[in-house]
Amino acid sequence: MKKRIFLVSLALVLALFLLAPAPALAAKPVEFNASGSIETISAGDVLPAGNSGRWVVHERELCGILSGDINDDFVLTYRANVDENQAGNLSGKLTIGQDACSMRLNGKSQPLELVWLETFNTYLPMLAIEGHWTFNQGARGNGDFAAWFIFIPQVDEQGNVHIGQIVGSALELTGKW
Repeated sequence: MKKRIFLVSLALVLALFLLAPAPALAAKPVEFNASGSIETISAGDVLPAGNSGRWVVHERELCGILSGDINDDFVLTYRANVDENQAGNLSGKLTIGQDACSMRLNGKSQPLELVWLETFNTYLPMLAIEGHWTFNQGARGNGDFAAWFIFIPQVDEQGNVHIGQIVGSALELTGKW
């Protein structure tokens, strides 16, 4: 009789295991946090959007370092459509390390803000960006990001002002993985 109860119980447990959806058996996501700094920005491919006063960024790279749940260098290759104050939409791919994992990012940049930088004894422009990220290679998860960087403006041959050397920055990634 004990053997029969054991076999019936075993069969029921096996049936429940096979009928349970896979996500119910998977590990629950845990908090994800990584922060760092943006060190450089490439010249990229930036063109005026006709006579609209907007700029189209076809490809530009921000490079920096992350620490926290991920400790490695990163490259954010992005594209954007922004106004003359750098406000607009952007999307891109953040590659971490030697292509170990990557994230898709979508966000918005806020209008430039002038901030006092004691080191240079002057006001310099600061650009703030925020949005959402999703791992698309090497890991699973998603969350939000916020970044800012202060830069020295660079003027092109036509007198247009662009983002130049980065002199202060921060990047924060939060979410679950």
